[in-house]
Amino acid sequence: MAGGAALLYLMKFGVTRWNAGFLLGVKAFTAAVLGGIGNVRGALIGGFVLGLAENYGSAIIGTQWKDVVAFVLLVAILLFRPTGLLGESATPADLAALADAQGDRAPGARGVLLEAGRILGQQLAALTSLLDPEEIVVMGEGTRAWRWWEPGVRDAFARYAPRRSHDLPISTEPWTDTIWAQGAAAMVLAASLDADGADHHRILTRIAGPAGGRS
Repeated sequence: MAGGAALLYLMKFGVTRWNAGFLLGVKAFTAAVLGGIGNVRGALIGGFVLGLAENYGSAIIGTQWKDVVAFVLLVAILLFRPTGLLGESATPADLAALADAQGDRAPGARGVLLEAGRILGQQLAALTSLLDPEEIVVMGEGTRAWRWWEPGVRDAFARYAPRRSHDLPISTEPWTDTIWAQGAAAMVLAASLDADGADHHRILTRIAGPAGGRS
């Protein structure tokens, strides 16, 4: 559909350029973000709002600034309402709750988490070949749904990791606000403790606990 629209658009001018669709792409993206990514009705409303804003803006500040309105509107919506007019914010906890439920949408959420687990497993396998760790600890909000991630992670890790790392332990640790604050504090203090001969791992572990020592 987008290709057909581009063809009809360029037939109007009879010539094409490598960047002919840049401005249209920015405006289409602005309309989608404005309405809410993934929401067809939102994109339609976003397109109307963008068109009205451009026309009123050009009438007020001049037609030469018409395209600037789209950029300003895009920046504003990303700053103040990233989910758009009709979009809804979703967190990893929401997806985990949906996967744990028994409704009709649960299998879809579990499929998403399984595929995400496979991607994570591939990335962990690549890092393992470079860093050769003794243990892998997965942290973050997504650990709440680890039982849905884990099969994909372990399958991909076993497939792509070096043979010597196949028995590498993979564990999880909840990502609480306390751990986040401790890790951030440890990273800040690391600069002030950067002295020759200092046992950074021991000092940071005392200050921030295990999370800080691993960071």
